[in-house]
Amino acid sequence: MLPSALLHSTYVLDGKSADGVAFVIDALEGLRSLNAFTNSLHFKFPKEIGPNQMALLSGAVNSNTTLTSLKIQSKQVVGGESLKALSEGLRSNFTISSVDLKGNKIGDEGVKVLVGLLRKPSITCWNLEGNGIRSEGMKLICDALRTNPSITLMRLGATKIKEEGLTSLAELLRCTSTRTSLKLNTNALLSNEAFIAALHTTSSLTSLKLVKGDISEEAMEIIAKVIRGNTTITSLALEGNQIQRGCIQQLAKALSGNSTITSLSLGHTLLGEEGLASLVAAFRVNSTLRSLNLERNILGDDGVELFAGVLRVNSVITSLNLKGNNIEDEGIKILAEVLQGNSSLTSLNLGVNNIGDEGVQFLSKVLQGNSTISTLNIGVNAFGVGGMRVLAETLCANSSITSFGCANSCGDEGLKAVADALTFSSSLTRLKVGRLWEESGKKILQQAGKRSYSVVSSNFLGRREYSRNYCLASRKSATPDGWNFEEGEFIQWTTTYQPLKIPASIVYKIQKVILQGCHLKNIPASVIALPSLLTLDLGFVAL
Repeated sequence: MLPSALLHSTYVLDGKSADGVAFVIDALEGLRSLNAFTNSLHFKFPKEIGPNQMALLSGAVNSNTTLTSLKIQSKQVVGGESLKALSEGLRSNFTISSVDLKGNKIGDEGVKVLVGLLRKPSITCWNLEGNGIRSEGMKLICDALRTNPSITLMRLGATKIKEEGLTSLAELLRCTSTRTSLKLNTNALLSNEAFIAALHTTSSLTSLKLVKGDISEEAMEIIAKVIRGNTTITSLALEGNQIQRGCIQQLAKALSGNSTITSLSLGHTLLGEEGLASLVAAFRVNSTLRSLNLERNILGDDGVELFAGVLRVNSVITSLNLKGNNIEDEGIKILAEVLQGNSSLTSLNLGVNNIGDEGVQFLSKVLQGNSTISTLNIGVNAFGVGGMRVLAETLCANSSITSFGCANSCGDEGLKAVADALTFSSSLTRLKVGRLWEESGKKILQQAGKRSYSVVSSNFLGRREYSRNYCLASRKSATPDGWNFEEGEFIQWTTTYQPLKIPASIVYKIQKVILQGCHLKNIPASVIALPSLLTLDLGFVAL
């Protein structure tokens, strides 16, 4: 039975994307999860599923008896009629337990359409973030949740709700056991006393994100009390706020005694060296924080030196984001020295800094012997082709890095060095190389994929801001005419219009098929019906 199918970033060639989606659902009787987010990638094609196409999808959902998860994100459900059509299918379906409609801008009117579904016991998980929900819609959601104890997870993003909506939200937090994730405007903290009190005592809130505000001392005092008093929040994000001077110490004291928050994001808060200095003491003694985001805080090399002291004594932080902090070679030298003795960090983001060839040398020396870091991003820095070659050599020597980001302006020569790393690395499974404007660069990586003996996924940006994900290789060996799947359990196929042929000798071995950039009509029924198939990924499929 096939657990999931992915239809992410699917090309819409004729505006009838739902015909293809409905076909997939009907064809895969054992399908459990359908992911159809960002259904249109190319800017020339439609970016929404209209009422008629949604009716087709709704009918397929209605008749399916195995689908348990439905995700339609990023402005695909635009307009009340499309949402009504989708709701009809969901209303008659009793197997779907998770619905994700993030980023569809359905607004309060859309919530009115969904109210009946929110009371449906069989749907236990909802994601309604990024839908422009205001006070009226929030009140409707809260009223529905209070009468439906079966909902176990609700993700809400409401940055424009006012007094009435906050009061409803406060009542919900006090009386429900539903795990709730909230994204709110920071200024909302000061506008409703009932909501503030609910934040302190609720046992259902697990994630709190406060955005687009100016955190004054009064606001930080409230946040600090929540950190000290709430024992269920595990993720706190204050990114994008302007934190006033004098507030950081309040935050630091609260974090020092907190034992529940595992993820903290302070990106884009203009901490600077002074702000970081206030937080360092808290990071030294905190024993629960696993993920820390300090992106774009102008820390510089002095800030790295301050934080180095944390990494020397803290053995629990596994993910660190230092992207966009004006870090130069001297800062990397300090960081490299600390990493020699650190065995907990598994993810490190150093992108968008000012790291030159010398800094790359410092980092590469320690990475060659490091066995814990699996994800590294060092893209958009100041190093050139020489630095890229050093990094490529490091990837070949390192056996733990599985994901590597190196978006840079090194041209084809730099890409050739990365291609060598793809050929000889024993661990690399994901590569992000940034913008490839020239076909020559794409060909370099494609040739590397044909030589590689590992599963390689390369993610790079194409025209304008639109992104594509190319799976380049997955096999034990290659022939001049293409892939040889004799011992493979994976098939990753990127040929756009060439028919896919699978040798009979491996039909029973294939567990995962990734069909990138092909046309739906070229996917033979034998692929969908593979007896051992567990996962099918239809990214960029032309429907």
